[in-house]
Parts: sequence; C-alpha cells; structure tokens
Amino acid sequence: STTSTTTTPVPALTGVFPDTPIASWRLDGQGYANVIVGDTVYVGGSFGTATSPDGSRTATRRNLAAFDLATGELRSDFAVDTDGLVRDLAVEDGRLYVAGDFSTIGGVSRPGLAAVDLATSNVAAWNPRVNASVYKIAIGGGKLVLGGNFNYVGGVFHNHVAAVAVATAAVDPAFDTDVDTGVTAVAINADGSRIYIGGGYATVDGQPA
Repeated sequence: STTSTTTTPVPALTGVFPDTPIASWRLDGQGYANVIVGDTVYVGGSFGTATSPDGSRTATRRNLAAFDLATGELRSDFAVDTDGLVRDLAVEDGRLYVAGDFSTIGGVSRPGLAAVDLATSNVAAWNPRVNASVYKIAIGGGKLVLGGNFNYVGGVFHNHVAAVAVATAAVDPAFDTDVDTGVTAVAINADGSRIYIGGGYATVDGQPA
C-alpha cells in the first residue's frame, strides 16, 4: 500500500523586521538594559561615547543614552551620565528609574538607584539611599522592588532585596526578606502583592530556597 502525506506550507513572514538593522548611532561598549517610552528608547550599560552612522559625529554618553525609536538618532536633549555601570531601567509616571553600580548620576549623589524626570532630564529628589549595587528593579502596585548586592536601604537593614514606594522612595516595612547572597532577578505583580526573586542564593529567611 502507498501512504500519501500532505504538508501545509507555512506562510513566510514579510514586513515584520527589516533585513538589515537601522543605521543608528552606535555605542562604544555594551548595553545591559533598554526601555521604550513613546518614540524614544533609553539604553543603559557600560559605554562612554555615541557615534553617528557615518562616523562624522560623536557625543559623550557615559552609561546612559537615548535614541529616536524610528531613526536611531541620538537624542541630544538627554545627557544624564553616570560614573558606573547601568544594569537595569524601568519607567513609571514620567520618570526613568536607573539601577546599577554607580555612585553619581547627572552629577548628583545617588548610589545604586535613582530617578530621572523625563520632561526635564533632571535627577529627581527621589532617593532610596542604597549602600551598594542594584542589579534589577521592577515596578507594580506603587512599589519598586530592587535586588542586588546591598545590605541597607534607607538606613534600614535589607539583605539583597527590598521594596520602596515609587512616590516617595520610603522603604516598605512590610517586606522584610533576608537573602544570603546577591539577588540578580526580580519581578512584582500588578497590584504589588507578590514579589518574585532569583539569583545564586541558597537561603531566604534562613530557609533553603
């Protein structure tokens, strides 16, 4: 006997992505995080300059930069440098939240975590006062959860993970979890009632996890 098999062809995807990247400005280092706000993409990482596609123009951009989403053109009105690596970015209510290994941002002392007003490009007064590097951040339910290599936030002992108010940067006293080593991933649900963490740790609140 003979068996006949009919294969339905898979339609080709066309017009989804261009065959070649947009000829955008390029950075002289690595990007670790990006976030889109309207027609702008913000990039954080480890770099010092941005260069136009033809190499004719350069601009200083230390670890944080912004580009036109459609054309790849560098945003000249956003120049907020940090003195160390930017690891993660988040956006809420017109503010760009910046996390990383830096001590200053825009010339203002904000170790590890800061907020930038996107309307003015000024560093906001918002200051959670973290004592070491912040690796990841996430926002939900009016809270910003942060994970990293720190031990204190707002002068209060919080070992590698904490939550602060998005509006005021005040530490959330209801979330007091002790992790034995650096937290490298965080997430929070929409209403802020549950926080998820990940990393190379072995215990959480003294229990194997």
